[in-house]
Amino acid sequence: NGDEPSSAFTERHGIAWREHTVRGKDFREEPASALVAERLGLDVGELVFRRHLVREARGHAEEIHTSWYKLATVAGSPMTNPDIQPAPGGTVAELKAIGVIVTRWAEDIQARLATPEEARILGLPSVAAVIDDARVAYDASGPVGVDSVVYPGERCVIRYYVAL
Repeated sequence: NGDEPSSAFTERHGIAWREHTVRGKDFREEPASALVAERLGLDVGELVFRRHLVREARGHAEEIHTSWYKLATVAGSPMTNPDIQPAPGGTVAELKAIGVIVTRWAEDIQARLATPEEARILGLPSVAAVIDDARVAYDASGPVGVDSVVYPGERCVIRYYVAL
């Protein structure tokens, strides 16, 4: 149905929005770690807004998604309300709705072994590969958000379309 909401997650898994489930929501302000501060162009310890959740499709945890945003960018916006998250359309659409136009992002994708906690959450054996996708979203003024998405390696396909 073309009227039903969707996101990159629902499209990737071939499911309707209503089949998309989420658990483990943890939304809060926290001091920026060295890595988050570097990626957002902030001072270490400066407050950021962190969103963490686990997305499920067909009864399986398919991604552990943690995001950090400049507090001034998202404070008081729907992006900080866990009761309405995740929102249809994904992060780029959410940012656009609050006046932030994402113009590009940088992405570092690597395969690695799951931590014990990741293996538990994703229902993987104790020794298993995951795909770790670290992204930084930018608007015209610079970085606005950092995402860390961890996928089960055995169930993840990454597809890119490149216009030439």
